[in-house]
Amino acid sequence: MKNSKYIMLHYLHNSKFKKISGSISSKAFETTVKKNLNKNYIYTFDDSLKSQYYLAKPILEKYNLKGIFFCNTFQFEKKFNYHELSKFFINIYYKKKVLFYKDFFNLVKKNYINEKEIRKQKKIFSYYNDNEIKLRIIRSKNLSFYNSILKKLFYIKKFSFKKYQKKIYMTKNEILKLSTKHFIGLHTHSHYFNFDKLKEDIQRKEIIKNKNILEKLIKKKIIHFSFPIGKYNSTSLKLLKKYNIKQAFKNNKTQSKNPLLIPRTNINEL
Repeated sequence: MKNSKYIMLHYLHNSKFKKISGSISSKAFETTVKKNLNKNYIYTFDDSLKSQYYLAKPILEKYNLKGIFFCNTFQFEKKFNYHELSKFFINIYYKKKVLFYKDFFNLVKKNYINEKEIRKQKKIFSYYNDNEIKLRIIRSKNLSFYNSILKKLFYIKKFSFKKYQKKIYMTKNEILKLSTKHFIGLHTHSHYFNFDKLKEDIQRKEIIKNKNILEKLIKKKIIHFSFPIGKYNSTSLKLLKKYNIKQAFKNNKTQSKNPLLIPRTNINEL
């Protein structure tokens, strides 16, 4: 993997897997793979999504490539990623995303976010619109509250989110089959959106639980890790060293010589 360039993907779509915000079509993915066969690209996939198994895996194997698939494990305990589910919820129940934002913020107290917070985030995330920034602030500020708003909307619209989650994430058997030809990496157990703000004992539990479940499943030692939403701090790096993670990946292209801070390029930026 020396001198490789790492490419980051999440959700893929085709006629079977619905298109959502930020996803890439399987056709576009294969075109990119084929066009860059001589560039030593390694494709990495976050979130253990089922579309990766059925759309990306066959394409990689067609061109004799090995990918790195970073998997969460909360779904095996009947827990839910309401944010991920909301992407499909919006696609199904709203003709325009702005209508979703309207419903969402109607359930939030007006003074919950102040203008100072919005201005601060705009400087960091200039490519997001005001609604996206407000949503990110609420999500980072209080994930439980953010989830409760989404759940209220799910129930109002009668969205069967518990059944739908099964359509999104890989099963244990799919991850096991994937591990025979590709690398399986850690992505934390619960996929917190503020991993860098968590106390050391919580970060430790997130890494250990994720590692134990996946290593028991695939019967191999796991040495790769991807930071959820690219968030980390010095504690995160210390823990990864302690648990023998050799390579950890960021969500941006900022170069670093640290093997625990490997940059990645989003495939939509190629």
